[in-house]
Amino acid sequence: MKGRMSTPSKDGDYSKIIDMPHHVSSKHPQMSMESRAAQFGAFDALSGIKRIGEKAAKKAKAEADAQMTREEVFDW
Repeated sequence: MKGRMSTPSKDGDYSKIIDMPHHVSSKHPQMSMESRAAQFGAFDALSGIKRIGEKAAKKAKAEADAQMTREEVFDW
């Protein structure tokens, strides 16, 4: 089919599409770099929340393990 781009193979071989021209719309203006960055900034914030949650879970587990150890020591 004319106008259809081939998709890269599963191993990441982009050799068939790497030299194809980039389409630029004549109807819609290109988005500025600042606007593009702002559009994806929310996803970056979500990854930070995930890291904070993982840190809190590790701390809670360490505290629970320490508490259990103290209980075991005094439970004899």
